[in-house]
Amino acid sequence: MLFRSGLVPAIFGALTEFNKKTNKTFDLHPNTKLVTFGGWTLPNGQMISSPHFRSAIGRILNISEQNIRDMYGFTETDSVFAECEHHRMHVPPWVEVIVRDVETLKPKKIGEKGIFQIINPMPFSYAGVSILQDDVIRILPEDQCPCGRHGKTIEVFGPAM
Repeated sequence: MLFRSGLVPAIFGALTEFNKKTNKTFDLHPNTKLVTFGGWTLPNGQMISSPHFRSAIGRILNISEQNIRDMYGFTETDSVFAECEHHRMHVPPWVEVIVRDVETLKPKKIGEKGIFQIINPMPFSYAGVSILQDDVIRILPEDQCPCGRHGKTIEVFGPAM
């Protein structure tokens, strides 16, 4: 079974409120996966961390936190970064990711935080080959994800402020 939603606050609010009022949990099949698509700011403006979300929702749904995964993307590109069971965002193989210094726009080294530039050769109908986005990310060392998948992974910290 697979659920999809970009409404992390709605899922979090509905399920935690239900649990708080009824003290009930769900007994979903252990292979159930919940796949979200971002939106980590609650209606009150507070950010919810993905570890807290996975812990609370995993307990309420009675599924492993490894089965709660997020996808990362944005309107300006047609590529999506999928989170594996170790909660690393994997970069699609046709995409190049560059982390740039917020002030100088010079490329940063692997492991350093900066703003996100995506180079994607796929767009043909719009000017989206190279996009400088305002989210802060860092690239993790290549081919070192515990899931065994090859390629780059990124860690997303949210919008630059």
